[in-house]
Amino acid sequence: MKSAQGIIAFSIFLILNGCASITPYKMEVLRPATITIPPQIKSVVIINNATPKVDSVEVHIVAGSKFVRYSPEVVDSFGTFAINECQRELARRQFFDTVFIDTTKRHSSFIAESLKTQKQLMEICQLNHTDAAIILESYDYQPFLEYTQLGENAYTFNQKVEGKAVWTLYSLDADSILSRYVQTDSLFWDNYAFSLTYPVDGIPSLTESFNQIASRLGFFYCDFIAPYWDRVNRFYHSNGSSYFGMATEQVKLNKWDEASKIWFFIYKNGSKLDKAKAAHNIALAKEVLGDFKSAASWAYESMNLYEKLHGVFNVENKEREKLYYIDISKRYFDSKKLSKQIGGE
Repeated sequence: MKSAQGIIAFSIFLILNGCASITPYKMEVLRPATITIPPQIKSVVIINNATPKVDSVEVHIVAGSKFVRYSPEVVDSFGTFAINECQRELARRQFFDTVFIDTTKRHSSFIAESLKTQKQLMEICQLNHTDAAIILESYDYQPFLEYTQLGENAYTFNQKVEGKAVWTLYSLDADSILSRYVQTDSLFWDNYAFSLTYPVDGIPSLTESFNQIASRLGFFYCDFIAPYWDRVNRFYHSNGSSYFGMATEQVKLNKWDEASKIWFFIYKNGSKLDKAKAAHNIALAKEVLGDFKSAASWAYESMNLYEKLHGVFNVENKEREKLYYIDISKRYFDSKKLSKQIGGE
């Protein structure tokens, strides 16, 4: 019995010790846009060319075997929310020198004819002194509401709103459409309800929900045409031989190059496990310093070293290192795309 208790206690010690050896490190990485915009495009105007919905959306609320019909008000602000958020986010990223929202008054034939002839797109770009136009061609939205009965007058309520937007990018210089992007997204809410009435406390109304999904579509369309910063969680090994502690002190001082030298010494002279840890740490240092090719190479070395080790703890290490290698390899290839979009990081 004592022997079994001793084994359990030792196992717990190893688990805690293993977790303590991983030090999280948060950083922001620059991701490329989906498409590469020609460098001569330095200013854009955003045009809301979508036709507003003219009829309300009749919602069928599912509540077990019951169906409750609810017709919210017509939401004619969807397009406005989408283009406003797109303008704000593009202005914040400063990828373009200027970002305007078109405020010109157009005759009714614009909706039917503009994307066919492109004449008015050219006129709007010239009027706003921009090199390109982002056009919100159309949008759609659909709500889904459901009650699940828990007991008498007690329910869980789920609300989902799906949104769709179609965007076009027009270049004045080329007088042509550069891209057309069909975007979809959704938002979810849930809460408890004590009747089948709508709306439910703590859940935004459908009008608010539609405007939220519209803003979300406008925000994330920016990723399609402009690079963006992405917050990622990294880690480094801080325990092992005493040299790991020395390297950690250098990291705290943001001296990654000095820390890397200590980790390289461990890699050359340490145990098999310490070699794998050190290789990963060097990979992270290379990433922080902007050498993504070397980072991917060291991450691959760490992954291979873990493959040669056995034990329950190394299963997690192998998987963690594999995921890091995949991401840092992607970042290496992304850096080439970024160099074309903004001249590198």
